[in-house]
Amino acid sequence: MKKYIILTAAFMLCLCDIQAQQSNGVSASIARKFSEQFSGAERIEWNEAGKVCYAMFQFENQTWLAYYDQDENLMATARQIRENQHLPLVVQQSLRNYREQQSAKSGPFNLGPIYELNQDGFTRYLVSMEGGDRQITFTIDSSGARTILHKDHKTPEQAATGGGELIARKVRRN
Repeated sequence: MKKYIILTAAFMLCLCDIQAQQSNGVSASIARKFSEQFSGAERIEWNEAGKVCYAMFQFENQTWLAYYDQDENLMATARQIRENQHLPLVVQQSLRNYREQQSAKSGPFNLGPIYELNQDGFTRYLVSMEGGDRQITFTIDSSGARTILHKDHKTPEQAATGGGELIARKVRRN
């Protein structure tokens, strides 16, 4: 009987968690898949960007993103890299060179969030830099090659976002 009560309580907690996630416009089946794939995730925030829905959450003391397509398949994951020294050396050097190059042209550039993006078996690093009123977003692959995704004058809305929607646009393209 005691085991039955504990199991019922655990089920109710899971159901409440799924319903809370569902209230943000996420289907119950995606929420269930997410809970299975990221057991122990905390502070889950669901968003949508076009036909992609994504969750930003805390997992194993790190900020993560998980992206799902319309068929409820996990498309990609990303985790925030908090310190540059956690990047591969080739990526660090490429980032340093590009930042110095841009700073020489336009004044100092500050780094925004850096995410390690895993999609289709490949790892890339998504980086945002801003200086003055300019914002540049690009990826760096494991060989150090850079691909510019977005180079623009930033708006206050862009400055306030944490990168999740931008990564969603990148995920949709691939």
